Amino acid sequence: MKTKTIIFFIILLFSKLYAENQKTFLHFDGREGEIINAISDGVIKDLGFDEEKGMFVTVNYEELGMSVTYCNLKSFFVKRRQHIKKGEKIATIGMTGNVVNAGVNLSIEIDDNIFLFSR
Repeated sequence: MKTKTIIFFIILLFSKLYAENQKTFLHFDGREGEIINAISDGVIKDLGFDEEKGMFVTVNYEELGMSVTYCNLKSFFVKRRQHIKKGEKIATIGMTGNVVNAGVNLSIEIDDNIFLFSR
């Protein structure tokens, strides 16, 4: 079983899937201040604040063929265009977005070409 398949199985198993305004995201309950770590080597594509997302970080995990946006954060450990390693601290969970309780919302963008045709 490939790494990507395992990752998506775990994500779907332990998360809640929501669809709001034609945007789909996964929600993981958590405590404010808990640390979020990188799931693989990657590059910080974007970070900032948005009314809907709250504080967010977008990481491009090229090896996995996807970008993940982590939303509702409290603080960042990274900066834009920074290269990160698997397990490195990215941010902490907060309540900065359109949320009722602490947790992190994930928006996952998959590169179909890499995901479907990987070795």
